[in-house]
Amino acid sequence: MGRTIEGTKELRELRGRIEHWRASRGSQGRMPEALWEAAAAAAKKHGISRVAGELKLGYAGLKVRVEGRSEGRSTPQPAASGFLEVNAAQLLAPSPMAGTVIEYSRRDGSRLTVKLPVGSTLDVLALLAALGGP
Repeated sequence: MGRTIEGTKELRELRGRIEHWRASRGSQGRMPEALWEAAAAAAKKHGISRVAGELKLGYAGLKVRVEGRSEGRSTPQPAASGFLEVNAAQLLAPSPMAGTVIEYSRRDGSRLTVKLPVGSTLDVLALLAALGGP
């Protein structure tokens, strides 16, 4: 008979919280960081594979959090000081085929992608100010 962690009170409670979040969210989106942190803590005690299976979470995403690494993202995150690095040459250089794409990511995981057709202009500083600043 295989060993199971299904009976542990900690995982039953966490599974209930995750199932409640899944049932009550309005659309697809990232799981709240507090739930990921609780799942990572449980995985450190019981093992990544078992916890991922029990909580129906992706093994790779849970492993990344257990190891303390941040998930690989396509855009760099701003530094804690609020500094936002913008490469002016890439931002202002005309792109004859694709237009301009601006991606803005917050620490909470929310993202905004603005795709401008060729020849369009955008006041980047005004956009950043409207989004809460760098």
